[in-house]
Amino acid sequence: MRKLYVGLDVAKVMGLAWYDRVRHTATVVEVTGTPIEQFTSLGMMALQDDDIVTFGLERLHVFVNAATIRNMSERQGFLKWTLITMGYTPKEVGPSEARALWSVKGKAGAPLMLNPFAGPMMLTTNHADALLVALFLAHRDDPTLVLYGLKITVLEGINYEQQQRAAARAARLAQK
Repeated sequence: MRKLYVGLDVAKVMGLAWYDRVRHTATVVEVTGTPIEQFTSLGMMALQDDDIVTFGLERLHVFVNAATIRNMSERQGFLKWTLITMGYTPKEVGPSEARALWSVKGKAGAPLMLNPFAGPMMLTTNHADALLVALFLAHRDDPTLVLYGLKITVLEGINYEQQQRAAARAARLAQK
């Protein structure tokens, strides 16, 4: 049985991170695509029936412009609603709360703090924000959680839009 904490930094390029409390390991990936495509990427975690999973979504916190807020709200609403219908209770975490817990200064500080745990791979702000949400939830359940010894695996990003363009290009070439 695994105890997983999943953090989502919801945007057009979504940061997805899952932290395994038992193994003290984390995996991060960026997913570009529609909300439905982003939701299907959660299947990468290969959840098992006996897994205990806590989902956390980064709370919207800055007004950029109306179109951006509308897009992010729709994405977050879809993901949250879908998780609720599956029986999960996703929690919203403010990015400043998650950063403050680990004494991180600003958005750019998160990857700097977490990169030493990722080996040769470099984390993006999307990776780091999603992971900080997951670690925040894990710390809430177990205040003794420390980062020492954490192993982070960075997966290659998934870009559904790029895959669709490549498939369309291949279809056009096949017709010629």
